[in-house]
Amino acid sequence: MKTFFDQPIPSDIYLSNIHYISIKLPLHNQFWSVISSFNHLNTLHISSYTDAYQSELQNLLDQAPNLYSLRINQKKSLPLQMSLFKLRHSSLYTIHFSELNYCFNEEECLIFCRSLFGIQCQLRLIDVKNRYCVITLVKKRINLQAAHVYCEEEVSDELTRCLKYYLSPTCFLTRDPCCSKVIRIWI
Repeated sequence: MKTFFDQPIPSDIYLSNIHYISIKLPLHNQFWSVISSFNHLNTLHISSYTDAYQSELQNLLDQAPNLYSLRINQKKSLPLQMSLFKLRHSSLYTIHFSELNYCFNEEECLIFCRSLFGIQCQLRLIDVKNRYCVITLVKKRINLQAAHVYCEEEVSDELTRCLKYYLSPTCFLTRDPCCSKVIRIWI
């Protein structure tokens, strides 16, 4: 399948008002010459991320001062790419790890919660291995306002009661009516 960058691009085309972009890493050489500014970029969708592309992604993040949402998906199952926890961006609000084709374990949830992304993001979409991971995400929240968590094990009444213990009475949580392994939390 041909992409935009696989065809000849006239040298007088410059895209400067991009709000959403979906890219696959590594970036084509023409990418940087065609998109002259990322100042308006608010949503970035990355497919196929590995640690090898950390500096390339960080370079893009550094040039997108108004980035609001980052979504990373992976078609094949890979080990967790730990460089994700080293990325920095000051305005990121939402992080979508729910399409990584990977479930975080408790230690990885803790590392994520301590990372800059984990601290600053107010909305998280993430897949986890078990109920202890969900509890870790809730206990270690800092700016978290909402979470959509897929848990490999079924979300039980016991987990719901346990989460309510760590949350204030004004918080709201529900199980997804269509999937017994998904819990939604609003703080």
